[in-house]
Amino acid sequence: MERLIASGPIIIEDGCLLVTRDWKDEFYKIPGGRLEEGEDLESCALRRFRIETGFDADIIEELSTMYLDKKPVTGEDIEMELHHFNAKLKERPTDLEGFEHADYEVKWLNVRDIIEGKFNVAPNIKFLIEKGEIEPWIDYSFGKKKKFFEFVDMITSRDKVAIVTHTDPDGLISGVLLDKILKAKSVSVDSINFIEMEAEMVKKITSKLKEKGISKVFFCDLGVDNADLEGLEEMKKEMDFFILDHHPSQENPALKDNMIKSTSDDCAAMLVYDLGRGVFDTKESNWLLAAAMFADYSYQTSKNFEIIKRIYPNVTKENLGGSTPGINARKINSAMRYYLDNLHHVYELVKNRDLDKLSEVHNIIEEEVNCLVDNFSDNAEFISEKGLYLYEVKSSFRLSSTVSSIISKMGNKGTFIVYQKWSDGVHLSARNQEGLRYDMNKLLKEGIEGLEGASGGGHAKAAGAGFKEADLALVLDRIKNNSMFDIKGVY
Repeated sequence: MERLIASGPIIIEDGCLLVTRDWKDEFYKIPGGRLEEGEDLESCALRRFRIETGFDADIIEELSTMYLDKKPVTGEDIEMELHHFNAKLKERPTDLEGFEHADYEVKWLNVRDIIEGKFNVAPNIKFLIEKGEIEPWIDYSFGKKKKFFEFVDMITSRDKVAIVTHTDPDGLISGVLLDKILKAKSVSVDSINFIEMEAEMVKKITSKLKEKGISKVFFCDLGVDNADLEGLEEMKKEMDFFILDHHPSQENPALKDNMIKSTSDDCAAMLVYDLGRGVFDTKESNWLLAAAMFADYSYQTSKNFEIIKRIYPNVTKENLGGSTPGINARKINSAMRYYLDNLHHVYELVKNRDLDKLSEVHNIIEEEVNCLVDNFSDNAEFISEKGLYLYEVKSSFRLSSTVSSIISKMGNKGTFIVYQKWSDGVHLSARNQEGLRYDMNKLLKEGIEGLEGASGGGHAKAAGAGFKEADLALVLDRIKNNSMFDIKGVY
C-alpha cells in the first residue's frame, strides 16, 4: 500500500484562509505537499507553500495531524499523514484578492463561508475546522491587521506609548491583551489610562497624555471615532493613534490606516486576541478571552459560544453564568466597581491572574448587588404597555451597569433602564436582550440628544449614558415616549 507523508501551513488573515487549487483539483486545499527524503516537516511545508503561492512564511506552532486510509478524490487505499502548521506570512499581502501563481489559483476564502458550505474544500480543512484550529473568530467590519502591525512597527525607542481603554471588563481585558502584543514586539507601554465614553473624551485625555510626553496612543473598546471625531483630529496634531473597537459607527475613510473595527457582536477583547495570535502565546489568555466574551454578551451568537465551549467544554448556555468564565467576568467587574478610583490596581491583578484578591472584593460587591436585584421587583417602575422597566440604584458603589445586566437576564422580557446618581452626574444603563425591535444604542442617543455635557451609546442590546442630574427627568421622559415603544402587541 502506498504511504504518503505531507505537510502544509495554515495562513489566516482578517478571517480568511489562504488556499490553492490546480487544474486537477476538485476542491480548494491547503498549499503543501509530499515530504522529500531527508526533509523535515516544517521545511516541507514552507517549500511547498512558496512553490504554490510565491509567498514566504514563518512557522508558529504545530497543529493536529490528519490520518487517511483513502485518497480523497479516487478512493484508492493509502496510508496518508497530513501534517499542519499554524504560520504567518513574512510579508503581509496588500489585499485579500485571489490571483494566479505558477500552475495554481491562489485564493483567500472567508472561513465563515467555508463553514457555511459555500466552497468545496479538501477534507483536512474541514478536519481542522472541527478541531477548532481553523476558526472564523471575528468579522472585521473596517480596517486591516496589516495596518495595525505597520503602526506598531513604526514605534521606536524614542516614542512614549499609551493605552487608553474603557472602564469595563472588556476594555480592561483588551488593554491587558494589547500590552502582551506590544511586549512581544519589544514595545514598552508607558501609560495605561481608563476613561468613560463621554463627550470630548479624546480632547480631555489628549491634554493629560501630552503632559506625559506620549507620542503613540492605542484606543481600546472606545467609540472615539463616533463620539469625538473632532478630538481625534486635534490629537493627530500632537501624537499618532490607532483605534481597536467594536462599537457601531459609520465607516470613515480618513481612519482606514488608523482603525480596526470588529462587528458589534464580537467584543473588543476578541479583536485584540485575534491580533495577538502568532505574536504571543494566546492560549495562556484564554481565561481572559472567555471572561470578556461573557461580560460583553458576545457569547450570545452561536459561533462565539462555540469558542467559549472549546475553552471550557462543560459549559452550556444554561450554566454559563455560574461557570468559570461567568464567575471570572463577575470577579473582574466587581473589582472594577470596588476600586473605581484605582483601576490600575485591578489591571495589575488581572494581568497577574491574582484570582484570590479579585475574589475578596467580589464577595463584598456581590452581596450589595444581590440586595439591589432583590429590591428591583418592589421598587422598579413598570410601564406594561411598553414593556419598560425604570429602576434607580442607590448604593455607595457604582453598580447601575452591573444591576441592569443581571435583571435583564432574569426571565422578564422588556427594556430595562437602570440609573444611579453619582458625584459626576447620572449614570444610566439600558438593556434589552432581544436586540431586534429595540435598539438601546439608538434609544439612549435620542434620550440625551442636545444635552450639554451628555454622552452615551453602545450596542443594540446594551448601552450606557451619562448626563447632568438636572437633566434626569427630561431623559427619562424622552425614553418613556420614544417612538420605538409604539409597536403594539410585543409583550
